[in-house]
Amino acid sequence: RENALLFSKLTNFPLDYVYADPDASCYKALHLYSGFLASSKQVHPYVKLLGMLVGAGSDGTIPRVISGYVGDRSRTISSWAEPTIKKLLPDPRLFDILGTNYTRPFELATVRLQNMIDILPNWKQLAPEKEELLIQQGGTLVIDSYDKKILYAHRDSGILVYADVETAISIALQQKPKRLNQVSLPERQPES
Repeated sequence: RENALLFSKLTNFPLDYVYADPDASCYKALHLYSGFLASSKQVHPYVKLLGMLVGAGSDGTIPRVISGYVGDRSRTISSWAEPTIKKLLPDPRLFDILGTNYTRPFELATVRLQNMIDILPNWKQLAPEKEELLIQQGGTLVIDSYDKKILYAHRDSGILVYADVETAISIALQQKPKRLNQVSLPERQPES
C-alpha cells in the first residue's frame, strides 16, 4: 500500500486508479509474463532482473534499448514526453534539429534517463515487497466492462516492451459509451 501511495505522489497518477497487487494474483489471472527464470528459487531476483536488462528471457528488450539511442522512424513520441524531457533539457524542440514526426536519436533515451533519475532514489520504497516480483512483466488491456470483453490486449514480453499507447487509446475511444439507462447501477445508500 505504501508503494502505491508513493507511486501516485511521484507521478501525479490518481490514486483511485492505482491497483496494488502484492501477490501478483491479477497478473497470474491475466496470464502476464512472470519474467526470466521466475520459477527458479536458486537464482536471486536481482540476478534475474540483470539478465532481463541484457535481454535474457526478455524478448524485444535489446532492440528497444537500441532504438532509444538511434531513433525509430516507425514510432513517434507524443506530447506526453515533453514534460519529462523538459526536466533535463531547457527546450525539448532541440530534438527537432534531427527532424520531426518520429522518435529522434536520444529522445527516448532522455525520457528513460529522467525516469531512472526519479525512480532510483526511491527504489527501495517503490520496489515490490516480495523481491521475486521484480521481474514480473505487465500488460495493457482495453476492456468493455459492459459486454465483458477484452477489446485489446498486449502482454509485455520483456523490459521496455510496452503496448503502443496510441493504439490502446484509439481502440478504447472507438467504443460507443453505454447509456446509463442501459446499465443497471446499484442504488446509492444514504451515508450514515
